Amino acid sequence: METAKQLDTTIKEDNRSHSVIYDFVIIVTIVVFAMCYWVKATWLLNFSLMATYFLCLAVQYKEKRYGVFFFYLTFFLFLLDTVFFGLFDESVKYKFQNEKIEYHVLLCLEVAIIGVFLGAAINKKIRLGLRKRSSLYSSDEYEGNKAFPTGASYKMQSFLRIAFLFCVIFSVIEAVTKAIFVQANSYVAYYSDFSTPLPYFMKWLSSISPILFYLYLGSLPRKKHAMIPIAMYLLIGIIALFYGQRNVFVVRVLVILCYFFLRNMQEDGEIWLSKRGLRLIIVMIPVGILFMAVWDSVRFDREYTSNDIFRNIINELLTQGNDISILDFEYRYRELLPDKPFAIGGIITLLHNNIVGRIIGLSQIPAQQNTAEIALNGYSFSAALMYVENTAGFLMGYGIGSCYVAELFNSFGFVGIFLGSLLYGIMLKKLGQFKFRGFIANGIALSIFQYLLLAPRAQFDYFISGTFQIANLFILFICWFLSTRVWPVKDNE
Repeated sequence: METAKQLDTTIKEDNRSHSVIYDFVIIVTIVVFAMCYWVKATWLLNFSLMATYFLCLAVQYKEKRYGVFFFYLTFFLFLLDTVFFGLFDESVKYKFQNEKIEYHVLLCLEVAIIGVFLGAAINKKIRLGLRKRSSLYSSDEYEGNKAFPTGASYKMQSFLRIAFLFCVIFSVIEAVTKAIFVQANSYVAYYSDFSTPLPYFMKWLSSISPILFYLYLGSLPRKKHAMIPIAMYLLIGIIALFYGQRNVFVVRVLVILCYFFLRNMQEDGEIWLSKRGLRLIIVMIPVGILFMAVWDSVRFDREYTSNDIFRNIINELLTQGNDISILDFEYRYRELLPDKPFAIGGIITLLHNNIVGRIIGLSQIPAQQNTAEIALNGYSFSAALMYVENTAGFLMGYGIGSCYVAELFNSFGFVGIFLGSLLYGIMLKKLGQFKFRGFIANGIALSIFQYLLLAPRAQFDYFISGTFQIANLFILFICWFLSTRVWPVKDNE
């Protein structure tokens, strides 16, 4: 187990491993991007943006910043694939209303990419902030007992495993009810008409299953013990495909894959992802993309054509990358949108719409999907934007999604995009150091990581409003109490 002093040494070694040539080449691509932006060279502007992106991506993988690396992957999947493939085929490129909007969107994306990169880079010089010797923050107090490096005893770890497997049953039931509803009605009807038939206690148990899962993984279980919980976690993502939530499946797969990479970096001798396993995953990626393409055809009753497999893979990727349109619409309709800090709307809604907020007298904020009330009086950027773009479609159940880059620009301009992305880079880098913390901090880190992966097509503050729900805070307190008062780690274990 590494002490704080050894951690500082590790960080210094990481600093030395960074080659300045990476920074130099990236600076060159940024300068080229700036020149192309100045002279309005559209194709070269797109090319230099992608060059900056791929260089930043390569640096994250080489320096084993897996949290940042996987974030960049979802950034490409949700925002950049139409830009990339558009370099080679104009017919698949996203059609902006005019070049002015295109230049604006590309500049927003460039600022976001650089912000995340710089956040991950400067993070190497920042120490872990909380030094309290508590199982919530640090694992230093357990360094003499290597069997429990995160402060979770065998009984605590078993409790987390059993609690998750019990609660996830209700998550499966809830996901199946959604799938049945969509299959019997339509994908659009899910957003306008679906109401879960499950009683409150079942919905509550379902809602706490993710945080229990992340706490369990944060306790660093053995691989053989973790396989069933991981399989159940992924099963929810598979079922989500049947009610149209492909991003749930994709993000859950990436969370597990990143966790495997991080566990490989542990010094306990256990291999979570072998080279053979990695090669198999790489081979399965196009197979999985083709499966989603076929499923989309089935879901929307379209005829699937498999004459050109490569083309079908590209088309499926392009359907995921339409979130670039959110940046387009934000720029076109920003004068019509309510003047609200949408980037922190999730936090504002969370503070108002809970039992504590009601006790202290805070007003309720509209949060129901696809209603005029949430579009006009709520803090949902997605609802407000879709309501302006297509009011009738919005009220029927159609949605446009959101994007953290668009929300930050709408609320705080380019400075907001840069500082928000910088914050993301710092957090993503820290997530890759979860082995230095206690299991509760590890669980929080994994929960935050899941929401950060969704950020290119979700709210900026989703990682806060999603992770720190009242139900999750209650579970965190219970786990802290059990691990420190009921089942603490003992020196003789």
